[in-house]
Amino acid sequence: MNTLNAWISRGMISWVTVGASGKRRDFDFDSALRIAIFAELVRHLAPPEYAAQAAKSLSETRIHAGWLSIIPAQVEGRITIAHFSPVETKELIQLIQLWEDSHEAPSFFAAINLGKLAARVRAAEAEWLESREGKQPDG
Repeated sequence: MNTLNAWISRGMISWVTVGASGKRRDFDFDSALRIAIFAELVRHLAPPEYAAQAAKSLSETRIHAGWLSIIPAQVEGRITIAHFSPVETKELIQLIQLWEDSHEAPSFFAAINLGKLAARVRAAEAEWLESREGKQPDG
């Protein structure tokens, strides 16, 4: 929670509105999924500013499916974040296969399965909703 609050206070997660200090934050599904995507990108060495922009700019349909890849560019310290839709999975595999034989292949490549990540967020949401059953809403 401390990391999430720090990201929010630094404006990294700009799609989340900041309420009064000390108040509980409730995130809708898409916001929670974008936070999870942001966290995965940062975990896989994407600069936070770039990860925030990538997570924010994904369309509503793209955040739920496909693969988000992190590819180091040929320029030191640069990366590319690319979205491959479910029908483009073959293209992603072909790209990786091309790199296997290339001396210009990146030493690091990460791909995030957005469908699987969305399923984890849905499961967490269902668990949270179940834990809230019978509790009075804050007011």
